[in-house]
Amino acid sequence: MERQERWAPYLSGVPALKVSLLFLIGIGLANLHFATSTPRMMLIAGCGLILFWIATEWLSQRNPGWFTGLPASAAYFLLILYAGWFVVQMQQYQHTKNAELIAPLKLLAWEEPVVIGVIEERSRPVENRERIRLRVRTTLLTDDHSPVDDAFDASSGASHNIIPIEWHQPYTLLLYRDLSAENGGYGPQSRSVEDASEEILAVENLSEEDLAVESLAEENLAVGDPSARGLAVGDSLRVRVRLYPSPEKRNPHDFDTAQWLKSQGIDAQGRLLEILTSSGYPGRTSGWTVLKTRFWPSIRQSVLERIDRLFPDPEEGGMAKALFLGQKEALSGDTKTAFSRSGLSHVMAVSGLHVGFVVAPFWLLIPWIRSSTRKKAAGFLLLCLLLLFYAGLTGFSASVMRASLMAVLLTFGKLFSRQGHSINLVCVVLLMLLVIDPGMLFQVGFQLSFTAVFIILLLMPAAQRQIPNRLRYSRAGPLISVMLVSAVVQVGLFPVLTAYFGEFSVIGPIANLLVVPLLSGLVPAGLLISVVPGLPEWLTAIPVMVMRPLLRWIPYAAETFGSTPVSFLRFSHDSVWLHLVWATGVLLLASWRRYRIRWTLLILLQAGVAILLFRSIMEGSGVRELEITFLDVGQGDAIHIRTPGGQHLLIDTGPAMRGRDAGEDILIPYLEYAGVDTIEAIFLSHPHADHIGGTEAILRTVPVKRVFETPFPAESSVYRRYREMAERRGVQVVPLSTGEIVEVDPAIQIFVLSPYGAGLSGGNINNRSMVLRIDYGETTFLFTGDAEKALEQELVQAYGDFLNADVLKAGHHGSNTSSSASFVSMISPDWTVVSCAFENRFRHPGREAVTRIHDSGSEMLFTSLSGAIQIRSDGTQLKYRTVVGSNPIKPNNLSMDT
Repeated sequence: MERQERWAPYLSGVPALKVSLLFLIGIGLANLHFATSTPRMMLIAGCGLILFWIATEWLSQRNPGWFTGLPASAAYFLLILYAGWFVVQMQQYQHTKNAELIAPLKLLAWEEPVVIGVIEERSRPVENRERIRLRVRTTLLTDDHSPVDDAFDASSGASHNIIPIEWHQPYTLLLYRDLSAENGGYGPQSRSVEDASEEILAVENLSEEDLAVESLAEENLAVGDPSARGLAVGDSLRVRVRLYPSPEKRNPHDFDTAQWLKSQGIDAQGRLLEILTSSGYPGRTSGWTVLKTRFWPSIRQSVLERIDRLFPDPEEGGMAKALFLGQKEALSGDTKTAFSRSGLSHVMAVSGLHVGFVVAPFWLLIPWIRSSTRKKAAGFLLLCLLLLFYAGLTGFSASVMRASLMAVLLTFGKLFSRQGHSINLVCVVLLMLLVIDPGMLFQVGFQLSFTAVFIILLLMPAAQRQIPNRLRYSRAGPLISVMLVSAVVQVGLFPVLTAYFGEFSVIGPIANLLVVPLLSGLVPAGLLISVVPGLPEWLTAIPVMVMRPLLRWIPYAAETFGSTPVSFLRFSHDSVWLHLVWATGVLLLASWRRYRIRWTLLILLQAGVAILLFRSIMEGSGVRELEITFLDVGQGDAIHIRTPGGQHLLIDTGPAMRGRDAGEDILIPYLEYAGVDTIEAIFLSHPHADHIGGTEAILRTVPVKRVFETPFPAESSVYRRYREMAERRGVQVVPLSTGEIVEVDPAIQIFVLSPYGAGLSGGNINNRSMVLRIDYGETTFLFTGDAEKALEQELVQAYGDFLNADVLKAGHHGSNTSSSASFVSMISPDWTVVSCAFENRFRHPGREAVTRIHDSGSEMLFTSLSGAIQIRSDGTQLKYRTVVGSNPIKPNNLSMDT
């Protein structure tokens, strides 16, 4: 009873908090339990729990006492846990059934069917490209395009393995449409093998921002827009499309496009090739759909056009759209990064801050409105309409809807004297949203917004008490409060920010102190002159004149603060124990004045810190591992090595060709994800663009101590640019040749086996490749660059059994000109990794080379099929894991890391 009395006063006013915690636990348990039950079984179980709860409550009322009250409480807790589990299981059941119904879509990758459907959403064209969300009703396949057998009877219906000529299964299709002048923006086009590879890369490298379906809603075009070419939301289309294969996560740091599309209800994606027929679709859409997809887009388009007229300068206009409406499309990637690293990214994400600016003028009127019931009802209705209007302008984004719902509940309590505990109200909103869509719990935006709100409610009262009254109530008090809120939120969001982004802004409080107070006047005034039509020019001239320098100064401040060396810190992904310690620390600070709770939490915090220290000591004293990651960079090589001593090495840096730079697009994001601050050395096997293409970008971005290359320079522009960048950065470039040993970590040995002989094979640069052997304990790795048969024979004659290795990186991407039988037999690898692109124009890997490697008894992995491949060694045993799909059969001395 003493324990119950200790905690009961603290939780008595927040019943929704207890319910939401149990509901969250239920959601978590449901996501750990992957097997879904049938709706009938779930309903039977739910009814059983309800009956058990009613029975225990009846018994506790008839026979009050501790024993009879305990089963009733347990039944109540189990019922809430079950509710969380139930909503997730129902969602997963629906997803599973839908996946079974649309399974035949996988057979149509790269096919060009005709589809008939209705436009649900359209994006505003950016760089002559737009996105269309189409709800498909019918899929038609001609004999030329159908993958089915001619003998298939269409009347038999669809199965999981074949698709009929006319398929009536509905699904949601996301289409990309080219609006360039060529072919009128669309039309039948042929597809070569090389084009297919490029399109796969384009789909797989789409970012979350590129694919954001919320942005589809935010940018819906008004009816009659000239760029729409007669298309509008609600129209019925008959179009020919090219369906893309399901996008896969190829590297550890990649955004999981397939999972994200699934969460947004999109079943497939493709390219619009030809519009066959287009017609209006009147009378088939609901009033809310018309309001959301036609009325609000037309108003939003008018507001955007008015902003362009008020701020004709592209930089000022783009910043105004980002600050007022959250539309960041006109901002460069560098500007967005600067806002993130300076801790100011929230000012461009329309959320609670912007909703607060909208609601603040209304709250000033509350003392007058509360004088009568009619005024309160009218005022509350007016606020709801105001928030609905602003939500429509921002495209009904999830963050605005969350903040608006919270504002409505708080205002209702304020007006009608139903003041509830703030944490209780937040938990009510949390429960409402999770009942509608439990998947929101795992969205970063959801986690950031609710974590920030809870941090403010829990820590701000205690933090404000630390400010002396003479400062708190002085003229500087509001500025101190702004800086304090920013610091508290930034520290409170530490686990979420580091877990998702690997970066933590430390300069955010100062940047927010200078920027946020300006927004309190800039955003409401900007919205007013942008939204209200027909304002005379003389009335808007003065506000615009004041706003223009501010719209230029804010991005300047973000870039200035975000580019300083101390503006942000990088973190690798931390363990769950650190997050638990963080949560305990937050609760400790929030309850510091509650002495009994404080000492309990302090003991828990000390225990958590002790566990963290113990884990750190055990990891430091335990067996250190060598980790080698073969990144999927398409047709090229890029290998990251983390030595047992924590040094980071790269062998090759991927391709730079046809407008793609593996360094910029893949390696740098991966290094940030892996928490790499400094690269000890880069080994460039030979100066071909598919091996050194990313070096310039890496040297420009990441501190590099040394670059090792072969003694044979090249005349290519890629080689020349990387050498110039190395010279500007003061990076030492060291040529290596046969017989040298490179020291980077005393735990490993790196032997240079080639370039072997300056005149080998004349001018064939592949046969001048750097060949490296890396030893760690009893395990050995051999990296052969693009070595071909001539060099392989030289190596066999020179080194013999010294070539024996556990893991071989196959030469020249598995080409038939490499991996000769004698060479592979001498190495006798247990595992062979081939780095190549899917459907590349060189047709790598070669069938003969694959046969020779297979005949040697070596198991094979291909980055084109498995994505990035990571192999770890503790000095005696090797473990591996792949990014795509399941791991293949293992050789005897390799174990699968699950």
